[in-house]
Amino acid sequence: MFITLFDGTEIEVIDVAQTNYFVKGANRNVLTIQLKSIELSLSDIEALFTPENCETITYDGTEFIGYCHPYDFHRTSIMVTPEDAENPATYENRYVVNLAQRTYLETQLEQLRADIDFIAVMMEVFL
Repeated sequence: MFITLFDGTEIEVIDVAQTNYFVKGANRNVLTIQLKSIELSLSDIEALFTPENCETITYDGTEFIGYCHPYDFHRTSIMVTPEDAENPATYENRYVVNLAQRTYLETQLEQLRADIDFIAVMMEVFL
């Protein structure tokens, strides 16, 4: 499966999950994205998931809007196959990206800023 970021970048993902956590002083929806760790470095991944680029994320036909607070990037080892009597467990290294969604108040403030900027431009045009 692939996710598509706001700028059109497509990234192959292993899993995408939506949860709720207390992040940056508020309870927020959080998008947790797991990526294979062999293709990009952690700094490359951080550069891809900028707040502007995470404004709209599309995954499996669903648009996730406003997940513009990237707050956690890390590499982890996840068990892919559990051990049994004949074989040891197998693990896979993955990158995990956590993106928190804007709150309702932050969305309203952003809209207010855009409205004020528009009014300022219009005043310059007519004056």
